[in-house]
Amino acid sequence: MKPRKKRSSCTTPLKTNRSDRPPVPGSQIWCDCLMQIQHVALTCRSESDSDRFYRDVLGLEKVGTKTVPAELSHRIFQVHRPLRIVNYRGPQIHFEIFVDDRFRPPADPVTHVCLAVADPEDLVGNCRDASIPVNRIPRDDGTFMTFIRDVDGNLFEIKPLENHG
Repeated sequence: MKPRKKRSSCTTPLKTNRSDRPPVPGSQIWCDCLMQIQHVALTCRSESDSDRFYRDVLGLEKVGTKTVPAELSHRIFQVHRPLRIVNYRGPQIHFEIFVDDRFRPPADPVTHVCLAVADPEDLVGNCRDASIPVNRIPRDDGTFMTFIRDVDGNLFEIKPLENHG
């Protein structure tokens, strides 16, 4: 018996020809739906440190705060206390920062968020002005890989925005 072709649950297909794109590797699912990341949720120990990094260094607008009640926090995250959320936005980016003074950075050294920015050197300057260490790793072609961390250890890769300007 032939295996049945799995279908995506997506209801908004892209207007492209399936024959020019392979299925998702290791499956028979065709990835043909329009998708975007709605927000990235990270945790920080303090709102002031969060403001310093996301507002002052990254230049995002602080657009509001809310609190997830303890019962809902438990149902979603298995955390038995209310959690405060601070939202920061830019034109095409949204960070939802959970403020939790009990937060301890994970031991995972690889997980990171990659930010494509119009002027990476400007962001590097903001980091240096805020005493945030910048890790620049030279590549063979004379360019650099650039990484920064917020005060809570969340890792960010910084790349130039393609096709900007």
